[in-house]
Amino acid sequence: MKKYLALFLVLVLSLSVTAALAEETIQMDKLTFQFVPSKDADVIITGTQNLPELVQAEMLKHGYEIGEVEISVGTNYNATGEAMAAGSIDVGWLPGGTTRCTATKWTSF
Repeated sequence: MKKYLALFLVLVLSLSVTAALAEETIQMDKLTFQFVPSKDADVIITGTQNLPELVQAEMLKHGYEIGEVEISVGTNYNATGEAMAAGSIDVGWLPGGTTRCTATKWTSF
């Protein structure tokens, strides 16, 4: 009987902690996206007009309230990578079709 009571208490405590964590919202003032210039900057900015609202709504479902979503286009691919490395942007948007892998030559033993 004591085992069942202990198991029940652990279950109740676990559910209480989970519920408390689920209700907590993390506040973010700003989230910055930067796209690489895979197209003309005006085309990218026009095509992503609704992205800030979509990101805010989806992130709110996951417990993040974002005040502002800023979107920009890098001057070149390296600029976007450098901005990510420097921490001046939060997300660098790199299209999958434009990246490349470098293969090395394998030798057999």
